[in-house]
Formats: sequence, C-alpha cells, structure tokens
Amino acid sequence: MVKVVKKRDLLNEALGVPDGLPETARQIYYDIINNILPSYDFNKLNGLEVLINGNYRIADYKFNKFRLKLEIVQSNQFDILNMGSGANISMGKDIKKDVGRVGNTRNMYFQSGADLRTKKPYGFDLSLVFSGPKMLRGEHILKFFIIQKDKMIKVIGHELMHLYDFYKNQRKDINKQVKGYLSQEFAEMNLNIPSIDKFSMMLYFVNTNENIVRMSEIGTGIVDGNITKSRFLDMLKNDDTVQMLQSIKGYKFSDFQIDLLKDKKQILNYFQNKNVIDIHRANYLYNDAYTYLGFVMNEFTKTFISAEANLLRRMLSSSKFTDTEKDEIYERHKKQIFKNVNSGKDYFEKMIKSFNFEAEKVLRKIFKLFAMAKDEPNPKLPKAMKRMKTESKWINMKHWDKQPKKGFDFKDGTMKGYIY
Repeated sequence: MVKVVKKRDLLNEALGVPDGLPETARQIYYDIINNILPSYDFNKLNGLEVLINGNYRIADYKFNKFRLKLEIVQSNQFDILNMGSGANISMGKDIKKDVGRVGNTRNMYFQSGADLRTKKPYGFDLSLVFSGPKMLRGEHILKFFIIQKDKMIKVIGHELMHLYDFYKNQRKDINKQVKGYLSQEFAEMNLNIPSIDKFSMMLYFVNTNENIVRMSEIGTGIVDGNITKSRFLDMLKNDDTVQMLQSIKGYKFSDFQIDLLKDKKQILNYFQNKNVIDIHRANYLYNDAYTYLGFVMNEFTKTFISAEANLLRRMLSSSKFTDTEKDEIYERHKKQIFKNVNSGKDYFEKMIKSFNFEAEKVLRKIFKLFAMAKDEPNPKLPKAMKRMKTESKWINMKHWDKQPKKGFDFKDGTMKGYIY
C-alpha cells in the first residue's frame, strides 16, 4: 500500500512542524484531562503517575503510551511552575573519522539509553509541576487546563518536538548538549538578582535545543486555533513566545550594564554572603560604578564558565570512557568553553550579541509559518498579504507596537515560569 503524502504535510515538515504533531498535541491534551479526576485531593495529585494509552504519531515516529507525572509544591498561590518532558539519556562513545583531518579522533555523543527506534516501553514522560494550597483538588487542575487550553496544547506541541528531535537525532554533540543542560540549570537557579536571572533566562530561551522546537510550538497553535492568513500577524503579536524572542532580540549590552547598576545592592550583598568581598570592598564598589561593573562581570563570568566546565566533568564521570580518555576529552572541550573569553565584559558582550542573533533567526523562521495558516476565500486576503509585506518590519523592535511581556505571567489560571 502506497501512502499518499499531502503537499501541505511536506510544507509543514520543511517549516519545522512534523506531520501529525499538532493533532497529537491536541489528543494528548484531552487524554490528560480524562485521566485527572475532579475528586483527587492534594495528596493524590502530588506524585501522581499515570501511564496513558493511545495511538500517537509524529511523522514517522509512532508510540502508543506516555507517562503523565504530577508534582504539587505547597503554596498559598495556585499556579503552574513548569512543564517538561524527559527520556532516558546516558553517555556513550564512538570513533568517527573527522572530515578534513588526518586519522581518527574520538568524539563523544549523547546516546539514548533506550533506543526510541526499537524499544518503546512508553513514548516519553510528561511532567507538570503546580503550586497550590492543601485544599487543591483535581477540579482546580482541570479548570486551569480548560481556561488555558490554547496555551497548553501549544506547550504540549513544544514538548513533543523535543521528543521527535531526540528520536531523529539520538547522537548529540557534547558541546551543544552541555550548553543546553547548563542553560536549563541556570534558568532554574534563580539568584533573586533580576539582571542575572534575566541573563540566565535568555541563555536558556535561545539555546539550540529550544530553538529547534519553537516552530512546532507556534505551528501547533496555528493548526489548533484554525488561524487564517488574515489573523496570522495578530496571533504573532499576542503570542508569549514571540514576545519573549522579540524582547531578547532587542536587549543590548548597554541594557545589561544598566540592569547591573540597578541591582547594585543585591549583587554586592550576594558576593558578601559568598565571602568574595568584605564590607569595606563592597562600600568602595558601591560608589565607583566603573570598577563595580568590571568586578561584577568578571565574577559572574567565572561563575558561568566554571559551571559549564564542572557540568562537562560530571557528565564525563558517568561515561564508559577510560580515565585517560575522560581527561583528554575534558581538556579538549574545556578549551572551547574558555575560547575567546578575555574579560567579563568581553564574555557578556559576546553572549548578548549571540542571544540577539539567535532570537532574530528564530523569529524569521516563525514568520515563515504564514504558509501554514489557512487559506480563506475572502476578499480581504490580498489586503492581508499586503499587510504582511508592509508590516514585516515588526521584527525590528522599534516598530513593535506593543511592549513585550517579561516572561510568562498570566492572571486567572496563570502560566508562570519556564517551559523546557
């Protein structure tokens, strides 16, 4: 039997939205709702694990079950803290001919502990973390899902693309993966220093692993919301992911310096508590902005760089390489980590420029999703297409007619925190 592939399916795949992913996201959304009972109390919800069966497909990857995991952090405020998906990851090694060089060089990859192509006890874990009081019930979770239906289906699409990317690319270059995991660690760290927390968030938001899934996230919203071409631009302007990317694209090194100056008191207290400086040094730095900025950027550069090197070391420790091979790989990749970092100013300036570049690159890809929006036999359509052409300048921040939101923060059934 020959499978007929629709032209639109090929188009969506080329745009970064695999065939079947939006529909599977919607199906999983309803399967989650059907497996949380309104009568569940706090104790039942916290730690709940349900293996959910179904027929799911993302392009050429099919799976028939996934595991839903719930965690509730006790708090006076009801909110969703994060949603995440996971697969079994372990370290492996491989010998590969390095093109352009003589001989063989050892290359390390992330390899699936359970090959998704052959062993599928379940498709993946989907974890939801909520905060709420002891009186929280399943009915409150369900109400949240209903109120935030459009957003939740988009986020499920986001997580499904992580799964599909893992299925298609089970070997991952270690440098990219270390940066991906590190960005997630920093995003969750939350030093309660707004300028550094903002930098950490940007580091996470435009890392390679996240950039891959953004088109599927937005594309899922287009399909599920039956977005037409005339509504496409308005949808983007009101989309939280697009607003965040727009904000990152417009963030400059000078903005970062201003933010550091605003956080002077918190930052100096932080370094005093870490015994990096004493009260006399803190007072001096507080009154000398130039010296303060140089000191702070140098110290936080050490923090970020050291964390990356330590994460690499931790990952290597659980691998099957010999001690000699581990040292060899560590030294080689450490050089990449410290490459071209001459000062704290140099580090942050280059990083923020890379954030700007990555955010704009993803925005331009998202803009191409216009092709996915539904055609409509509407006399207004030529006008809509003309508007897309003339208003494509929205990619430039100075033309953005609406101030971007700072992260995810919605009232009444809110979504707040990081999606990873």
